[in-house]
Amino acid sequence: MTNIFDRIFLVMCGVALVAGAGCSSSTTADGGDSGASGDVAANSDAAPFGLTLGTWCYKILAASNVTDGCTIGVGAPALADGLVGTDLPVTYTLSGQMGTLSVGNDGSLGQGLLLDNTGTLLRENDPTLDSMMTCSHHQTDTSVITLTATNAFTLDGTEVQSMFAAACSAVNIPAGGACTSTWSWTMAIDAAGDAAVGCD
Repeated sequence: MTNIFDRIFLVMCGVALVAGAGCSSSTTADGGDSGASGDVAANSDAAPFGLTLGTWCYKILAASNVTDGCTIGVGAPALADGLVGTDLPVTYTLSGQMGTLSVGNDGSLGQGLLLDNTGTLLRENDPTLDSMMTCSHHQTDTSVITLTATNAFTLDGTEVQSMFAAACSAVNIPAGGACTSTWSWTMAIDAAGDAAVGCD
């Protein structure tokens, strides 16, 4: 299996629109849905948190509920390729009252709308192995985002890999021809992480 960093240049093919009970946004430097501005929707259950506009490095602070059937390394650093403690680029943009979030290089963990502190990000494509370009599979990534503070959120992720090409070697094809990884991450902006120079 390839890990997330092996797929950083893959193109995101799906975008989910998430319906919310109400949306309140500001166009300040702290991004949309900032409760600090006092601009809170009357029918929101909680004051919306803010995200800084642009692309920033966010650190994976902790992982839980990990079932890594695709061995993509979404767990703790005790694993050889565990991602806890590393940074991923996160991009937040505003268009009118709508805020769009993208997680991972080129949206490798999905892209979608945020409304009232939550959103579902999607990506679907057919990546190939860098080491074997004839080996491809179908892949979907779904990330459910819940903002927990300004520039902090949890990500509940699911990745499904299936439809492996016949050219893939036995080591690249999971038992039964498909696999699923699920996990929960706690993430927050990295004060020292400037995505313009790359996230680690």
